[in-house]
Amino acid sequence: MKTLLKPLYRIVKRFSPEVADHLLYLVTEIFVTFIHYRGARRCRRIYKKARNLKVNFGCGGSTKPGFLNLDFSPKADVRLDLRRSIPLQDSSCELVYSEHFVEHLSYPEGVESFFSECFRILEPCGQISISVPDTEWPLQEYANGHESYLSACHEHAWHPADCSTFMEHINYHFRQRWRDFSYSHFENHRFAWDFETITKKLHEAGFSNVSKRSYDRDLDSVHREVGSLFVKASKSEKLGESGRGGR
Repeated sequence: MKTLLKPLYRIVKRFSPEVADHLLYLVTEIFVTFIHYRGARRCRRIYKKARNLKVNFGCGGSTKPGFLNLDFSPKADVRLDLRRSIPLQDSSCELVYSEHFVEHLSYPEGVESFFSECFRILEPCGQISISVPDTEWPLQEYANGHESYLSACHEHAWHPADCSTFMEHINYHFRQRWRDFSYSHFENHRFAWDFETITKKLHEAGFSNVSKRSYDRDLDSVHREVGSLFVKASKSEKLGESGRGGR
């Protein structure tokens, strides 16, 4: 699809970059919808009776052994649009996990939908474990005139080379968008998280025992150890089934 779309995109962009961006978004969403429904049918067929699943949401190329790795990436076990309902049964999972995925969802609607779906598919006493970029760090550094965040940006090559001022780095942290990158691209960040806000949204979805956790070398990717906020929460044993049925 990209091969066919690129020439048309370049032609339209000469006359109107805004129209080109909307055209790219429309065609991409049509393609994503087709792939998602094909993946959802496959997921429902294979995992209809599955229990005690461990699910890795938004895996990209970082698939994990022993997990059902879900993402739109071709490297995932099943390709899905994770903005939509998750095609797994109620209470079929013991652990749902994601690293640096939730910040790509729209706020508040996309996040609320995703957390609600995670709650639905978790079994009683099941756990959600997630990491997101730590936004408190750069904001505190900026306010206090410190530079350890800037040093980390350069050391780990998190941001483009010509992103040089502290405010440029903060904006890139918030948006993950730079030159010649579509505003509608899914890799863009759509919300910047701190522990207070992620706790609020997990509680609203029904989760309890929300707490920070440490980096786990057996679970988290090595390149996420620095600059991440790690959070875990659980589904209460008393709540039982949600009653909404598998999607």
